Amino acid sequence: MKLSCDQINIRKLNFTMKLNRSLKRPFLAAMALAMTTAGTAFAQSTLDDTVTYTNSFDSSSSVASWIYWYGVNPGNSHMTWDANVDANNDPNSGSLYFSATFPANNQQAFFGTFNNRYGYDTGGTHDATKYTNITVAIHVDPSSTLSTAGTYGNLQMGFYSGIFLGSQTIPASATNGWVTLTQPIDPSTTGIGTVPGINFRIQSYDNYHNPVGPLNFWLDNLAMNVSPVEIPPPTLVPPSVPVAGLNLFSAPSNGDQYQRTSILALNSAGTSWVGATDPVTYAVTIKQAPQAAGYQTHIFLVTGNAPNETAPDYNETNLIWLDIETDGNGGANANFRYKINEYSSNSNLFGAEFIGPASAGTLKTIHSATVLGKWALTFNQDTQVTVTAPDGTSANFSIRPEVAANFADPYSDGNPNPIHIYVGAQPNGDAKVGLDVVLSGFSYSNSLGGASFSDDFSAAALDPLVWKLATQDRNAVQQFPAGPAYLVAWSLPDGGFSLQTTSNLRDPNSWNTLTGPSPTAGPVQTFALQGKDTAYVPLSVLNSSAPNFFRLIKDH
Repeated sequence: MKLSCDQINIRKLNFTMKLNRSLKRPFLAAMALAMTTAGTAFAQSTLDDTVTYTNSFDSSSSVASWIYWYGVNPGNSHMTWDANVDANNDPNSGSLYFSATFPANNQQAFFGTFNNRYGYDTGGTHDATKYTNITVAIHVDPSSTLSTAGTYGNLQMGFYSGIFLGSQTIPASATNGWVTLTQPIDPSTTGIGTVPGINFRIQSYDNYHNPVGPLNFWLDNLAMNVSPVEIPPPTLVPPSVPVAGLNLFSAPSNGDQYQRTSILALNSAGTSWVGATDPVTYAVTIKQAPQAAGYQTHIFLVTGNAPNETAPDYNETNLIWLDIETDGNGGANANFRYKINEYSSNSNLFGAEFIGPASAGTLKTIHSATVLGKWALTFNQDTQVTVTAPDGTSANFSIRPEVAANFADPYSDGNPNPIHIYVGAQPNGDAKVGLDVVLSGFSYSNSLGGASFSDDFSAAALDPLVWKLATQDRNAVQQFPAGPAYLVAWSLPDGGFSLQTTSNLRDPNSWNTLTGPSPTAGPVQTFALQGKDTAYVPLSVLNSSAPNFFRLIKDH
């Protein structure tokens, strides 16, 4: 890529990056970053983003929107204002009171909104990219239960709804007085350009660091502190060519190394293999996978409340799992794993089969010289299993009838037992977060009742009548059709900027706007992920006979 300023005749253009492109050379494109007015990447929002937001909980009306969202306390329960406890010992003020009795493996989320008139009052929003951090004073009731680690757990902080920035430990000293917790705000975090409120969560899944008994505390002097410096404008990165198919991205906004980026088949009727007269096959076709060893593509078959889960392999009671993991050399290992009668656990799922009231294990592993291609999981006569790899390698084995019986629909007692099908990917390593898997197809055939289904993921978008997203960050799942197009990305925050394109740099009136409030071409699909906003730009909105250039420009 060559810097070429003499090719440009645009006033106040910062720099230009050019790549010649033709239909026969699809990766070649051009772009330019331009600003026609001075300023920063600030967006307009409903509320004033030039001052710090505060809530000192001075009156009962100051907690009007604060509710227990989900968890130990019933959803939407109103939280309490305590007039007798205040961080500044002000007799005319008070605090927000939190109370929860934590059994093992539970959580409590609660939030309030900036408009603060009633629960779920989303009428006023802030652009959180303009703020440095969230601070809050906390005082713990001494009657609360210390964790094994000697703290009162980790208070997660973020924004309504469901955006968590990180967690801060509540120290044991918080029972002696007020302690201020500070959560930094990363301005590149996906989805924080327009947020209506602040969200908190306490979890007890980690029984060492988090509470396993009653926890009561007061919060006061909540603030979202405005940034003292201007945020630099966004910058474009070189365009790339999208890979057609179902793109399953991983990103910090989607979770840690165990994040599941999955889709869930909405149909769960007749999807079981138990009782089928013909062999039943569930198959996934991998088009692209990372070379990093251990990156996972999976098929989950589960029973239970799966439509509400992002981690059904852990949370649900019964699981069949085809676990395909890259070997780092272009090949992969496929593992057949299962568990039954094991709710919210994965004990022995990765070891040799353990047989008991709750049973689990890895029954077979096969290796393929290539990870790319079709992986098939076939059941015959309820208990006979075959795993087939893209290179033709296969293995035959059996599962016990007691295992298969847990996946019968209906159960032997006649009660419904729908089988939910998940397809997805998982990094399995912090260094691999940011990589992705692309799938070109999924199918199941001849299941109970003769039901069959296939999707080649060739449409412009995932069919919402067929699939549901099962991932923490919905932007991590993108489906791109076949055909010439570009992915044009730029850094966040990007409030107040629009993407434009032209094929004639000498004509200042030839620029077409692709994103923002007033597009003149397109519009194009955009999604924010991994600290960037990305536009999917098909060739149909560009000049197909000449090089195309892109720039970001400040909205007027």
